[in-house]
Amino acid sequence: MTPRIIKSHHIFLFPFRWDLKSEDTSIDNISFESRANMHKIKSMLANKIINQSRKVNGTECKWQFFNFEIKSAKDFSEYNYFYPYLRDAFFSKQTNEADDHISLLQLEYQGASCLNYEIEANFYQDESQIIKHFILEIENITLNIYNPGIGILAFHLSNYLTNDQDDILLINDFGRRIYPQYLGGNPLTSAPKSNFLAQKITLTNQQNKPFTTPETFKSYDTLPKKDNVLKLPNFISEILTENFQTNTSNLKLDQVLIEPVIDDRMFVCCWYGNSNKIKNLANLSCSIFNKNCSYSYIDDSWWYKYIFIDGKDLGAGSCRLRHELSEQHTYYRHIEFGTLIGVSRYSFVMLTTEINPKDIEKGFSFIRDVLLVHIQTMYFQLVMMALIQRASVIRFSHEVTNLSSLENINQTINASSIESLHKKYIQFVNKFYFREITAQEQGIDLYDMLLTKMDTERNVRDLNKEIDELDQFITLKEQSKQTQQATTLTKVATILLPASLIAGILGMNTLDTNQMSKFLISCHPQWAFWISILTVILISYLIISLINYRFELNLSLNPFKRKQK
Repeated sequence: MTPRIIKSHHIFLFPFRWDLKSEDTSIDNISFESRANMHKIKSMLANKIINQSRKVNGTECKWQFFNFEIKSAKDFSEYNYFYPYLRDAFFSKQTNEADDHISLLQLEYQGASCLNYEIEANFYQDESQIIKHFILEIENITLNIYNPGIGILAFHLSNYLTNDQDDILLINDFGRRIYPQYLGGNPLTSAPKSNFLAQKITLTNQQNKPFTTPETFKSYDTLPKKDNVLKLPNFISEILTENFQTNTSNLKLDQVLIEPVIDDRMFVCCWYGNSNKIKNLANLSCSIFNKNCSYSYIDDSWWYKYIFIDGKDLGAGSCRLRHELSEQHTYYRHIEFGTLIGVSRYSFVMLTTEINPKDIEKGFSFIRDVLLVHIQTMYFQLVMMALIQRASVIRFSHEVTNLSSLENINQTINASSIESLHKKYIQFVNKFYFREITAQEQGIDLYDMLLTKMDTERNVRDLNKEIDELDQFITLKEQSKQTQQATTLTKVATILLPASLIAGILGMNTLDTNQMSKFLISCHPQWAFWISILTVILISYLIISLINYRFELNLSLNPFKRKQK
C-alpha cells in the first residue's frame, strides 16, 4: 500500500488577551490581578469547559487539561531542546504548587483529529474569477493560557492534497483571517474577499458535514456598532464555547473577555516540500571577480510572498524593497542542503525538498522525521515564546494606559494598583522574557530573528520606561499627600507655639482659683488675663499669615508644584 505523503503542514496561531469577569461588576472596575488570576481561570475552565462535549453530526469533541509527558522520541527531543530552568514556560505538568504560582495552563481538544479545516476562496485574478477549495486535516487543536493574561489558540493542520506552490500561498493567506481588515464594495465584504478574505471557513468531520457553523463573514455586510466591532469567527467561538466573549455588553460572571493581539490575522507556521523550487532558489550567481554573490531567492517573488504571507498579490510594489526584505528575513544556513527558513512578524516558514516515498518505505525520512518534526515541536515553541512576549508587552501597555488615564488618576489609581501591575510584570520577566532559551546554535539564531523582527527588546525597554514613569507619578502623589499632612500638623503646632511659650514663662495659674467663679461672672474682669489672650491670638495670626505668604510665593515661582497640588 502506497503511504500517504504530506505536502505541507500549517499551524495557525491566534494570540489573544484575556480578562476574567471574576466579580459581579463592570470588568473595568475589577483589578488587573483579579482579572488575570490563574487560580480563578483554572477554576472556571474546570467547571465550564473541561469535559463539556460538543457533538455535531455524529462527531464529538471536548477540551481536556494537558500535562506534558515523554511518551515518544519526538517528546524527548522537544523537551531536551530547551534549557531545564525554562521548561515550565513550555510544558505544563501536575504540580503541588499553589495555583497562584502557575504560569501555564495547557488544554487539548480531544477528537480534533477527526476534523478538517476547510477553506473556500473566491477571487479575481487577471480579470478571471478563481474559486479554490482547500481541505486540511486537523492534527490537533491546543489552547495555552499564560499568567500575564495571555492566551494562544493553535490549529495544527496537514495538507495531503495539493503540492502547487501558489495553492500553499493561498492556504496561508486566506486560512489565517479571522475578520475583514477593511470593508468596501457591495456587499461590504466584497472588497476584502476579492483580495485575501475567505468566502467561507468551516470545521467539518470526515463525512464532510459541518462541525461548526460555516463562517462566511456576512455579519460584516451590515456596519457593526462602535462597541461591537469585532466578532470571533464561528470556527473559533464555537469550539471555545460561549464562555469566551469579545463584547463587554454580553459578558456574564465567570466569563472571559478576549481581544486579538495581531489584528485580523493569525500567526502562520508552515513547512512546505518542493524539490524543484528549493533547487531554483539555491542557484548562486556571482558578479565579476566573485565579489558579490547572491542566491536566487533574494529576487524571487514567490519566496517573498511565502515569507510575508501574500496570497495572490505581492504586498510590496518595489523590487528593490522586496530584495532587501527577502535578504533580511531569510535564514539560509542550510540552503545548499535544500532548506530555507523565512521569519517575519507574522510568519515562520520553511521550504525543503519533498518527502521521498522510498525513504518512508525504509522507515526513516529526514524531511518527515526531522525537519517537519522541528516545525511541529521545537520551532513551534520558539514562535510561541516570541508571541507570548509580544502579546504580554501589548497587554502591560494596555494596563499602564488604563491606569494613566485622567479619569483613573482622579478616581482609582493608587499604590496597590501599581503594586499589582509590578507583581505581574516581574512574573512575566522571570517566567517568559528570555534572551536565550536553547543551547542549539540554529535555535539561538532563529529565536534571535524572531525577537528582532517583532522588535521585542525595544518594546520591553519602552514598557519599562512607561511603568517607571507611572511609578514615579504615584510616588510624587503619595509624597504630596504626606507633605500636605505634615503642613497641617506644622500649622497646628505653630498656632499652639505662642500659647505654650507664654504659659511656660508666666505659668498656668494667672487667676486665683478661689476667685475663679467670681471672675467668670464679674463685670470687672482682670485685664492682664485678657491682654495675654489677645496677644497670643495676634501673634498666631501673624505667624500663619507669614507661612501662607511664603507658600503661595513658592507656588508662583514653581508652576509644576501648583499642578501637583
